[in-house]
Amino acid sequence: MKLTYRIIIPLVLIVTILFTILLLFFINSEKKIMKEAQERNFTKIIEQFEKDKQIRLQEEKKSLEFITKTISRVSSKYLYDFDIESIGRTLKNFLEVANIKAIEVYEKGSSDIFYALYKEGKSIKRDFKNANTLKKSLKSIMQDIYWEENNLNLGFVVVYYDDKEIISQFKKSEDTLFKKLEQSNKKQEEDTNSAILNQIFILVLIALILFVMVFYLTYKRVLNPLKILNNGLNDFFLFLQNKKDYANAIEIDTDDEFGKMAKSLNENISVSAKLHEEIFQLNTNLEERILERTKKISTLLDNADQGFLSFSKNLVIDQEYSQECEKIFKKNIAGLKIGKLLYSENEEKREFFEETLSSLFGESNELKIKNILSLLQNEFRINRKAIHVKYKLVEADRFMLIFTDITAQKILEKRVLKERDTLKMIVSVITDSDEFFELIDEFENFCKKGEAIIDKSKTALNNTTILYRTIHTFKGLFSQKEMKFVVKKLHEFESLLSKLLKSQDNSNAYLVELIKSADFKTYLDEELNTIKSILGDELFNKRGKIVVEEETLSKIEDEIYKISQKSGLFKEYEHVIEDIKSLKNRPIYLMFNSYAKLVSQLSAQLNKHIYPLDVIVSKDLLVKEEIKPFIKSLVHVFRNCVDHGIESMEERFEKDKDEIGTISCSIFEENEELHILIADDGKGIDLDKLTLKAKSLGIDTSKMKKEDILELIFKDKISTSDEVSSISGRGIGMSAVKDELEKLNGNVNITTQKDIGTTFEFIIPK
Repeated sequence: MKLTYRIIIPLVLIVTILFTILLLFFINSEKKIMKEAQERNFTKIIEQFEKDKQIRLQEEKKSLEFITKTISRVSSKYLYDFDIESIGRTLKNFLEVANIKAIEVYEKGSSDIFYALYKEGKSIKRDFKNANTLKKSLKSIMQDIYWEENNLNLGFVVVYYDDKEIISQFKKSEDTLFKKLEQSNKKQEEDTNSAILNQIFILVLIALILFVMVFYLTYKRVLNPLKILNNGLNDFFLFLQNKKDYANAIEIDTDDEFGKMAKSLNENISVSAKLHEEIFQLNTNLEERILERTKKISTLLDNADQGFLSFSKNLVIDQEYSQECEKIFKKNIAGLKIGKLLYSENEEKREFFEETLSSLFGESNELKIKNILSLLQNEFRINRKAIHVKYKLVEADRFMLIFTDITAQKILEKRVLKERDTLKMIVSVITDSDEFFELIDEFENFCKKGEAIIDKSKTALNNTTILYRTIHTFKGLFSQKEMKFVVKKLHEFESLLSKLLKSQDNSNAYLVELIKSADFKTYLDEELNTIKSILGDELFNKRGKIVVEEETLSKIEDEIYKISQKSGLFKEYEHVIEDIKSLKNRPIYLMFNSYAKLVSQLSAQLNKHIYPLDVIVSKDLLVKEEIKPFIKSLVHVFRNCVDHGIESMEERFEKDKDEIGTISCSIFEENEELHILIADDGKGIDLDKLTLKAKSLGIDTSKMKKEDILELIFKDKISTSDEVSSISGRGIGMSAVKDELEKLNGNVNITTQKDIGTTFEFIIPK
């Protein structure tokens, strides 16, 4: 019966709908044709009626024009003779005409009426008070009056007439005509509807007969054979499902397509039944083998040191995953979304991760897949373990993730990096131990001063700025010696000072407390203990030197000078005085030894390629000890040259420059002045950025020359760098250089050119 419903009912509905549509179309077409015929007839009748009406009105007007001319001819003799009585009789006869309502005769040259008659109802009057009102509603015809014998114009006659009666007659005729037309149309519609109903009845009867015939033929020729085929196939499928022991043959003996189909199916059923028995046996053996194989694979994955899981387009983790996954995540992860599992606390990263994975489903380009997967994070920290994730698109719509615990590897890498940094520090110390001990002594002296560093006679802002510069310089010097722990701690303290410079609550008392809380000596001792543990105490024990203070040498120099003056033997003592003076001086090249290494270290750290720094200076050039703080402050200039000046290899290549940058330093004496030139062939100082930075700090640059704007680089808090790093960017290093330079009464010249480079020339009087 289900098959009957599925075929017959839709068929009946389709036929009924089609029949109804055709019937409605037929009815509407007939009605439309009838309506159009009625409208055409109606239009023609109205047009003809209007035409007759206009003809009648025109004929009436012509008749009245003729009467007016006749009145003009008849009245001419009486007007000429001023025979009023005869005119009255004549006009009265003409006034009997139905449509004429009034006749007026005017004498030429006069606006007064010569003679007039008016018709009111059936009575005729010569004069009455409402004559003018009557004339306003009438139409008129005017005709001049001529005396025929000598063609003399005597005046004119006006005939007033009313055509409303004619129009009223036509209106009545029109109303009568419309009523007859409506009655005729109504009768025609009734006849048409009756004919349509008869046609519908006949068509419905024919449709029912056809439906019964179609139903019978469909059931006999289609539905019944299909039912037999369906039952036969159901028996066969039940047999294939092992729910029946045999399959019945399909019994259709007709010669049509269903008979041929039944015969073919019976043959297939017979062959399939034999194959089914063989397949059943094979399946039984295969299931046992698959279960055994699956068990082995599961055991292999569960005992691997890696976690395996998979998911499809919905990004939901499948039920099957290795036991290592539960060890990593410490929970059952089946049914969880992979994005939420890996990024439970970062919505933005989770969205990017899921969108990236979703974009790869169905992708066949292996290079594109590889490039996009490289954008995904492959190392995570999960439950205090470092986990590496490998992504594999195993099918067009399935991903597999492989999790590997790399915690031990990361610990080892961290240990190796720490040992490498320690060795670099040891090599740096051994390479120039004098400079190292000199730095240690200076820093220890700084630490011993403690709160005495703060000059309470100065403002907190002034003290903070000086302390900021000092810490920044020490950070650069310790960085040269690869003492990264001290550099890190100094950078943290420097950050506190940076915030303090912007704060309104700063005070000298707070600075004292801040210095007390900063255990600088402990930071240094930790690094020194590391060095001693490797080099032993021998290096520190051999530091012993005979140290003569510069002040003592000056006293000796003064005493010898006094003795030479008293004895009159100045020339004999002159070389001794010069020797003592030379003891107070040092070769300047020694003070620049560490900067070549600094440039090399920073270029490697910033992934920039720079030629080795070559300091051009005479080894005989000696300088006083007091210049030493300034030489040390130049660490900020060299760091800026590497960080801000020299571009990356890619940028230099695009600018058609040597891909390897150059930083140079030359020192010479001229006119009793010491000249120190430090130059780079980098991008140059960005004057626009420098100006904007100055304006943000309230400095008006509108009237400044280029040289003045360039010197702003030595102002506190001004830096052309957009980011603060442990290397540069705070805007304090160059101000420290300027501060030390001013102590020596020196000055600086800066020349810079975009994409050519920058040169600093420091000039110090000797």
